[in-house]
Amino acid sequence: MTCKSLLLSVSLFSVFSTCALATNTEQARALADLETGRESIVRKLMNSQDYTFDLDVDQTAEGITKAVVALSGNERQKDPTDQEKSAIRDEAKYRLRTNLDTLKVTHPRHRHFVLTENKHHDLSVEFDGVPLVYSTNLKRRDLNDSFLPETYRSNFLSKELCDRIRYYAYNCNRNITSEEAQKLNKYLQPLFYVTQVEVMKMLEGRGSLYHCNRWVYSKDRDGIIQSVKDQANHHHALIRKADLKYFDAADVENRIVPQLVDLALTIIPTKLMEIYNDGRNSFRVGKNYKNVPSLIHPLIDNLPYPVLANHRMNAGKVLADMNIPVDYVANQALTNQWSRVEDFVNDDGRIAVEEKRNMIRLLEPVGYLFRNAVRELHILADQYPEKEEAIERLTGLAMTYATTHNIPEDVLNVFYNGRVNLRALLQDLKVKSSRHEGMVADLIPARLRGGLENVRNNLLEALVFHDMVDRFKLFYPYDVPRLG
Repeated sequence: MTCKSLLLSVSLFSVFSTCALATNTEQARALADLETGRESIVRKLMNSQDYTFDLDVDQTAEGITKAVVALSGNERQKDPTDQEKSAIRDEAKYRLRTNLDTLKVTHPRHRHFVLTENKHHDLSVEFDGVPLVYSTNLKRRDLNDSFLPETYRSNFLSKELCDRIRYYAYNCNRNITSEEAQKLNKYLQPLFYVTQVEVMKMLEGRGSLYHCNRWVYSKDRDGIIQSVKDQANHHHALIRKADLKYFDAADVENRIVPQLVDLALTIIPTKLMEIYNDGRNSFRVGKNYKNVPSLIHPLIDNLPYPVLANHRMNAGKVLADMNIPVDYVANQALTNQWSRVEDFVNDDGRIAVEEKRNMIRLLEPVGYLFRNAVRELHILADQYPEKEEAIERLTGLAMTYATTHNIPEDVLNVFYNGRVNLRALLQDLKVKSSRHEGMVADLIPARLRGGLENVRNNLLEALVFHDMVDRFKLFYPYDVPRLG
């Protein structure tokens, strides 16, 4: 800012036209306000192409001092002394710095951005929908972490995301020098924070899983990637003057951004972060058998429920094993339960042919819940009916079930000589399977949603019946053919 430009300021003359008797320091403050007031700073930013402006406090204070001296000479025909000039200069510097510091902490808004500060406490611009900040001093953008806000804090995602970006910067081209890679890395590193903030929205804040239906996030993987891409594109537009060698914005956005999002989604489940606690049960995000982020439901035997839509259904097909725990180990007993679920669905006329594939996958967890319930149900030989009585009961029960799809209450009470509470076991399973249905309700064919309770209950009773038969085979292996 030159003395001439200050003197020619229309706003300046309007100030002094109403304050002709202003002192030298008051004039210095007024000129500093004109130079670094909110309107002036916003105007400078809007007139640039990358939201930067060049303001050296010492040089500007010197220009203000000369302008005040010139105005003083016009009014009193007497130049200020050297001591007075020093006081004017100091007042101008103080006012300029105070104004800039005030803009950092008051965060004035103009249209789509606010003024703030970065980790180096530079006056910076923060745009709506982007967590990065951009120093208004172009040279200061070369500093490490210049694009991170003053409020930035690292978390468990930061290091691995940074390492992935660093690897790309140093290996994106075989001809890149160490110095060129270092600078490229410096300008691409902010994408770790963009990814971190975007993915963590799933776990924290008003849009988190806690506030989503069935704990399914509002964005799927592609939605998260697109959001990070959009923010990366905005960042790339603002660093176009950085003279980055071998920088390919399209490659970063289309190849590296998806890698960063996938890496973050891989790390999150390993932390088992709690997103809700009802005082007795902890709801955490872990992973399922497919290693994708899932809600671990404490009220449904800790079954996992994927939190991203693309991990639940694809092209109208429910994905296999989405509710199978990460520590599942294949075993024949569980395989038998799943086979029985499949047989039940295939034989049930209430479920249309085109619905059976999805319904088998949606009801398989009921088989898993049943296996958990009976795994610790140890029936002793003296609790099981005598052979002839067992054959009579089971064959009669098979005929009854084929007609009614229900096991009579008296059978539940007395089958194991009244010493096993099958009613309580079955009731507990009905509650858990009902909760499971609620977690996958949006994937169930609309036609079935109103009457699925009967289907679920019939399935559970079918599994109970098969368990009775399994135990007959255990106690009377040579008489299995007599069951027909």
